[in-house]
Amino acid sequence: MGEQKHPFEHRRDPRVTLSLLITFRLSGTTESTWCSGMATDISAGGLRMRTEEQLQVGEQLEFKLLVPVRPEPYLLFGQIVWKREPAPARVEYGVAFVDVTPDKQAEIDALVEFLRKRPGQPS
Repeated sequence: MGEQKHPFEHRRDPRVTLSLLITFRLSGTTESTWCSGMATDISAGGLRMRTEEQLQVGEQLEFKLLVPVRPEPYLLFGQIVWKREPAPARVEYGVAFVDVTPDKQAEIDALVEFLRKRPGQPS
């Protein structure tokens, strides 16, 4: 149903298109159920994902991003900054990474750079 954007939603970092499984739950509680979705692009500052779950702008999430070349998932925290429903039963969310330490940012930057170098990615 239309589009909701967070006032701070704007892209500072180039995005890399991808299609990776992502699991997530509400941040701050171990009682939340892990849900699944698909990450469709990522940048140094956030990602876009699709899921059937109904989430709200402003919610804080804990993520596990599963990358085939790495045995352990990337563990990330983010906040939903926008929500779009471009078609019936299809919801996309924009997520800004939060609570990123310098070490975690270096890890995210390395992942984005690795994905950018894949065949078929624009230079």
